[in-house]
Amino acid sequence: MIKEWQGITPEISEDAFVAETAIIIGKVKIESKASIWFGAVLRGDIEDIVIKEGANIQDNCVIHTSPNLPVVVGENTTVGHLAMLHGCKIGKNCLIGMSAVILDGAVVPDNTIVAAGAVVPPGKKLESGIIWAGNPAKPLREIRPEEIEMIKKNAAHYIELANSHN
Repeated sequence: MIKEWQGITPEISEDAFVAETAIIIGKVKIESKASIWFGAVLRGDIEDIVIKEGANIQDNCVIHTSPNLPVVVGENTTVGHLAMLHGCKIGKNCLIGMSAVILDGAVVPDNTIVAAGAVVPPGKKLESGIIWAGNPAKPLREIRPEEIEMIKKNAAHYIELANSHN
């Protein structure tokens, strides 16, 4: 469902994929080749939500904002099933694991992995090139070059998968 909110209609690139059971409300911009999967909710009724080119928001994710805290998801980033993003910024080529929670004011820089189930607390600025895990999220280890390539391949796979649903 694509829903207008107070006269603001989501902007969705014509080559983006939005599953029919996703809910996109208000101040949301979905760029080229991005995909929003089944059951995801992107509620742009406070601040902007921007999903950059090639990013994928998987099934049952929730994305919302707080005053003065928009959400931006960078290019070729994968946000895993059931993740929650709230008023945070996610860089490009990131992997946000299943059921991870990224809270208000947190920053996940380019080339970073947040492990499944991890919780990034409000205002936390993560270091790039690291896998973060736990609650609260702590550095686990450096990301290997092949893992960055895996993130890029996963994003490309989701672009192809989205095309198969169009």
